[in-house]
Amino acid sequence: MGLAQKLLMKSNSVLEMATGGGEFFSKIIKDHKPQKVIAIEGFKPNVAVAKKKLSKFGAKVIYAKETEKLPFKDREFDLVLNRHGGLNKYSAKEIYRILSPGGIFLTQQVDGRNLKDLMKEFDSKPKWPKNTLKNVRKYIANAGFKITKAHEWTGKVTFKDAGAIVYFLKAIPWTNI
Repeated sequence: MGLAQKLLMKSNSVLEMATGGGEFFSKIIKDHKPQKVIAIEGFKPNVAVAKKKLSKFGAKVIYAKETEKLPFKDREFDLVLNRHGGLNKYSAKEIYRILSPGGIFLTQQVDGRNLKDLMKEFDSKPKWPKNTLKNVRKYIANAGFKITKAHEWTGKVTFKDAGAIVYFLKAIPWTNI
């Protein structure tokens, strides 16, 4: 059981940000459904997919961008999950606002320089170069959070052939390649 699932087991009200099609969230929510379950997604084509996947768990899925004012009351959630959704100084403040005292914000971010070598091959530049651990830590701390754990990982992405690269890039249209 991963950390997100362990935290979910103790939660009464959870928000999952940038749910995509609900693939990850549906896997961790199946064993425990908090009283309030809301997922937001900022890429419109994914909203219907997420609604279909998460409705059986009683989750409400709404269209909302992470950087706008979040459509929730102050202190509404005791757990906020953000797996690969963008974070900036505005969204960090909004997450802090909607999180109840003692609540937990768990995030996993992709560094904005991810795939930099592949981008170079296509004469492209990173779309979110400021999305780094250093900057995200600063946004979160400045919003009022106490950071208990943060680390970064760097590794290689290997493609076996050109078809694999094309498939990969079609699956992640938000990159700048």
